[in-house]
Amino acid sequence: LDGGSQLPILRIDTTAVTTDDGVFVEVRNMTFWNGNALGVPADGGALAIVMDDANQPAVFATIVAVTGSEFYDNAADGNGGAVYIRSPAVEGIYLDDLTFDGNIAGGSGGAAYVEGRWVGTPLSFNNIDFFNNQATSSGGGLYAGGFDVSTQGADRASSITLNDITFANNQSHGTAATDGGGGADLGSSGSIWVTLTGFIDNQALAGGGLRIRPDFAEVNIVNSGFTGNTASEDGGAIWASESVFTFFTITNNTIYANTATNRGGGAFIEFDNGTSFVDLYNNIVYANTAQQGDGDDLYVNNAVIQDTIGQVTLSNNIITDFTVTPGPVTQIDNIDQDPL
Repeated sequence: LDGGSQLPILRIDTTAVTTDDGVFVEVRNMTFWNGNALGVPADGGALAIVMDDANQPAVFATIVAVTGSEFYDNAADGNGGAVYIRSPAVEGIYLDDLTFDGNIAGGSGGAAYVEGRWVGTPLSFNNIDFFNNQATSSGGGLYAGGFDVSTQGADRASSITLNDITFANNQSHGTAATDGGGGADLGSSGSIWVTLTGFIDNQALAGGGLRIRPDFAEVNIVNSGFTGNTASEDGGAIWASESVFTFFTITNNTIYANTATNRGGGAFIEFDNGTSFVDLYNNIVYANTAQQGDGDDLYVNNAVIQDTIGQVTLSNNIITDFTVTPGPVTQIDNIDQDPL
């Protein structure tokens, strides 16, 4: 489907429906190119799925799925250069087997902007390529989070899962303190899982590869890679800040040759609370650069909110330069040497 760079291509809007439930929406095996959401509505240059009206039953939507499709050179004045989804789907929003290349958003989510209900909608992303997308605000490739029509500022999903994703050459151009995530900008009030995912040559203000917004409960980054990502402030590869959580675990990853102008060339993490744990285990964190600040490979502030010390453990990593302030940090069998 070709929008001719003049029109948005497909919009599914159920906000006028107030009496139904159990709605299943699926878009599959399609190619969208040159869609353009100009004016009103301004979201979703190729595809918009909107089902967020306060008058709809809580179980109005069960599943929203976009699968087996490709999105090229789409644009939107607002959010979601190619795809915009806002749905309270109680069984989840699923994006699988997709390609996004060359999409641009005037707001957030250069390729895709996806929001589920703040309490009750898991978001799942699998087997997706995000190449060469741009956002004026956050999430050069992907912006994922949540909403609640009765709670202002509830911008986090109940959970987010990324598996087998590639983010390459995406850019977030936002300059506000809330902007970032060259590859992806994620917000969840529950768990975030990132597995088998690559972040390559992405750029942003904070979190050149990945930005995780505050107030998550648990983050696990496993068997993934970050290289060539750049942040003009903190967190060349990864940025996560201002949360009281249970676990932040980084395991079996390679974080190599990323750059931040300020702190945390590899990763920048700020947190608090004595029951919060940051664990880095069996990673290669090497040759990253913090040009003007501390922590070439890793910067952690473990008492940023309430001045109660969070717990930090580094074990079995190859890591050269890190800062944990005010500390302490538990170190077990780390190696300071070239991994090659």
